[in-house]
Amino acid sequence: MKKQLLSIVLVTLSFWAGAQTSVTIKEIQEVSITDLQNCNDSSAYIGQTITTVGYVIVPGNQINVTSGSVQGGFRPFAYIVDTANGGAMGNFSALEMMGAYVDGSGNTLPVNDLHDLKQGWMVRVKGKVGRYNGKTQLEPIDNSSITILDVNPVEIKPAKISVSTLNDKNSINQLSTAEAYEASFVELENLTVIGIDEFSGGTRVNLLCEDADGYLVKIADWFLVQKSKNFNTIRSGLGQSTGLFEVPSVGAKLEKVKGIVFHEPNGCFEGGSEHRSYHSGYTLNPFDTSHYEYSLTPPVIADLNRDPAVPTGTDNVAISATVTDNDGSVTEVNLFYTDNQSAASADFTKVQMTLKSGSTSEFTAEIPAFTDGSLIRFYLSAIDDDDNLIYSPQGASKDEDFHFYTVRDNGLSISDIQKVLNSDQNDASPYVGESVTVSGVVTSSTKDYDLGLFHIQDENETEWSGLRLTGNSSLIQYCRNQKIEVTGIIEESFGFTQMQVSEIKDLGEKVNIKPVLVEFTTENLEKYESVLVDFVNTGGKIVTSADPNSFGEFFVSTDPANDRDQSLMVQTGRVNATNASSLWVSLLSDTSYATEDGEVNVPVIAVQNGMSMDTLRGNLFYGFSQYKLLPRNNDDLIGFSETLDATNYPDCFVGIEKISKSNQFEVYPNPMEDKLHVKGIQHADFAIFNIQGQHVLSGKIEKEHIEINTSTLKRGVYLLRINAGSYEQSVKLIK
Repeated sequence: MKKQLLSIVLVTLSFWAGAQTSVTIKEIQEVSITDLQNCNDSSAYIGQTITTVGYVIVPGNQINVTSGSVQGGFRPFAYIVDTANGGAMGNFSALEMMGAYVDGSGNTLPVNDLHDLKQGWMVRVKGKVGRYNGKTQLEPIDNSSITILDVNPVEIKPAKISVSTLNDKNSINQLSTAEAYEASFVELENLTVIGIDEFSGGTRVNLLCEDADGYLVKIADWFLVQKSKNFNTIRSGLGQSTGLFEVPSVGAKLEKVKGIVFHEPNGCFEGGSEHRSYHSGYTLNPFDTSHYEYSLTPPVIADLNRDPAVPTGTDNVAISATVTDNDGSVTEVNLFYTDNQSAASADFTKVQMTLKSGSTSEFTAEIPAFTDGSLIRFYLSAIDDDDNLIYSPQGASKDEDFHFYTVRDNGLSISDIQKVLNSDQNDASPYVGESVTVSGVVTSSTKDYDLGLFHIQDENETEWSGLRLTGNSSLIQYCRNQKIEVTGIIEESFGFTQMQVSEIKDLGEKVNIKPVLVEFTTENLEKYESVLVDFVNTGGKIVTSADPNSFGEFFVSTDPANDRDQSLMVQTGRVNATNASSLWVSLLSDTSYATEDGEVNVPVIAVQNGMSMDTLRGNLFYGFSQYKLLPRNNDDLIGFSETLDATNYPDCFVGIEKISKSNQFEVYPNPMEDKLHVKGIQHADFAIFNIQGQHVLSGKIEKEHIEINTSTLKRGVYLLRINAGSYEQSVKLIK
C-alpha cells in the first residue's frame, strides 16, 4: 500500500512538473562552455512551459515592432533579468519575452500586458521557451500570463564589458564569452562610428562601430530611440509619433554607449539552415537617449540633393547638402566629380561649396553639363575647426564608394535605376526618393496563375534590368508581356529597390520577353534583383532540400548534399504583410502554408530531399539580408521530378475592355464592413487586391446577387476586379 501511495504521489508530482515548471532565468539561459565551443547555445527548456520571475529591464513603451501576422500589426517585447544578486547582468541572467500567442481560433494576438511594464518592476511570467534567430525567448501563453509582484522599482544597472567579449575584429560572434550576456543591459566604452546603414527607405539606422583595438559591433535600432525622423510609430501611447534619432557622422566618437545585447548568429552558425543569411554577431540595442555619450565629432553631411535628378546633356547639376558640426564650426566643404570611370578619387575635379544665401548650414556647388550617356561620379568632404575630416559617402576616401548619376536625353532605363557601382558598399539606387519615368515589359502580374506581385523588365538588357512596381491599384489590369511606361518614386525596402507608382501608360505593345539565363549561383546576385531568371545547372539537376526555415522558404542547390553556403532560397505559398509569393505553385516547405497566408490554388506537395528540376524560373527578390527566388506558378519548375498540375498562364490581351452596358452591376456597401454585396452580374469571377496589388480574396459569381465575407480584411483601400469572359471591370473599395 505504501508503495502504491508513493507511486501516486510521484505520478502527481511528475504531472504537475510536466505541466508547469518554476525555474530561474539563469536555469533557462545557462549553456555549458563545452556546448558553446561546439556552436550550441540552445536552452535546455526549449518547447517547455515554465514559470519564472524577473525584474523588467526595458519599459514597454520603448518597443515598436511591426508584425503582419499579429492582430493590430504590433508584436510586443520585454526584457527581464534574474532577481538573484539584485538583478545583476551577465552570467546568463537576462531573457527576452516575445508577446504574441495563438488563441483557440487560430488567431495570433498580442500580449497586451507587456505594453505597460515599467523598468525595475518585479514580474512573474508563465510561458513557453522558444528560439528565434539565435535568441532564446519566453513566449507568454496568453494575456493572463504576467503577474506584477512589486511596483517599487529596483535600479537597473548595466554591466561594463568590452567589445571583444561580444565579437572579433570581423564582427564574428564570440559565443563562449558573449552568450552569458544575451538579452542583458551592458555598457561599452570608447567606440568610433566607422559605418552608417540607413535602410528601409531611410526610416531605420544601424551604426557599425570599432573600438581602439579594432573589435567590431553593430549598434542596432530594435528600440524606438534609434528610429530616424522618417519612421512613423504604429501604436499610440508612446509619447511620439515618429522616431527622433539624430544620425551621427562616420568618425563620431562614443565615449559610452549602452543597450541590450542581441545575438545575430554568424561564424560557426553561418552554414546552418536556421542562420542562412548574413548577420552581425552580437549587437547592442540602446533604448534611451541617455545611452549615447559622444565626445569630439567630425561634421555631419546630410540631406544631399541634386537638381535635376535626371539631367540631360545641356543641364548643369546643382549639388547641395546640409553640413553641421555639433561641437564646433564647419570651416570648409568641397565637391569632387568626374566622368572618367577609371579615375581615382584624388584625381576628381574639386569645387569649393558655398553657403546658400540666408542659410547657415546649406552648402551648394554645380557640376557642369556632360554629354548624353555619361556616368558622373561625385563625393563631398567637410572639415571642422578641430581639423576633423568627413566624406560623403565615407567609402570615397578609399575609392570604394561614390554618389553617381547618369546623363540621359531620352529618359532613364531600368538599369540606370538599379545599377550600383559597388554592391558590397552600397546597393541603394542613386534615384531613391526621386520621381522618375521608365518603361518595361511585364514579367509577373497579379492575374490568376501568376506571382501576385508586379515586375517589369527591360527587353534589351540582362543585368540590372528588372524592377518591382507597387502602390497603384491600376496595376492589376496589366498582363505579362505588355509593355508599359510608369512614373513613380524610387524607394528602398530592406535593401530592395522598387517603385511606388503614381502613373501608368499602356504603350500598346506585346513583347514575348525571355528569362535571363543564369548558371546556378548564390554569388553576385544583386545585378539580377527583380529580374525574371532561369537558373540552370549545366552539370546536372537543381535539387531541393526538405530543411525549410520558419518563413515558408526552402532551399535548392546543385549539390545533392545541399550545402547551405551554396544554396538558394525559394519562397512559395505565402501572402501577408511581410512575405509575398505565388499561390499557384504546388511545392511548399510545409503543407500548412497551403491555407495559412492565402489559399494555394493548386494541389500541394511538401518539399522532400532530392526532388529535382532542369530549370528553376522566377523573379529574384532581396529582403532581410538574403536573396530568394519567387516562382510565378508550376510552369516555372521546369522538368520537375514530380507530376505538377500545369497552370499555363493564359495569353492575355493588350488593353482592358469595359463590361458592356447589359452587364452593369452594383457593389454595396462602399465603404464596406464585414460583408460586400455584388448584384446584377453572374457567370463571372471576382478578385480583391490590396493597395500593394496583392491578391487577398477571390471566388466565382454564379448567382445574380452574391454576398462576399470581407471580415478578414484590414482597414484600407482595395480594388475589386470582376471578370466576365473577355470583359473586365474594376471598382475601388474602402474598408
